[in-house]
Amino acid sequence: MFRCPIPRAARLIAFAVIWSLGRGVRAQEPPRELSGTVVDQQHEPLRGAVVQVRDDKTQQVMSFITDKTGHYDFKRLLGGEDYDFWATYRGHRSHKRHLGMFDSQTVTKVNLAIRLQ
Repeated sequence: MFRCPIPRAARLIAFAVIWSLGRGVRAQEPPRELSGTVVDQQHEPLRGAVVQVRDDKTQQVMSFITDKTGHYDFKRLLGGEDYDFWATYRGHRSHKRHLGMFDSQTVTKVNLAIRLQ
């Protein structure tokens, strides 16, 4: 009968280290970017609208205030994560949108509309 010269505990530790290193490599997805424009029902850009992005896993919320052209831009969102996002302006809110972890695009452009009436 063959006996391995490495004790069982050492083999288990080595396996655990190799397994965790492999998980870390796979988890490093390329960062993503989400941008677009917030407009009203007449397609006019909304300066000062607040666009919020919520990480579904951590529930962390990031915010961006649109510029004079209604533009927003979130850079370096973690790849491999799900996000919900929406815009608000003077008490009105757009529909909630979703950016899924399986979306292979690294740059996503989504325009958001807010009905003010």
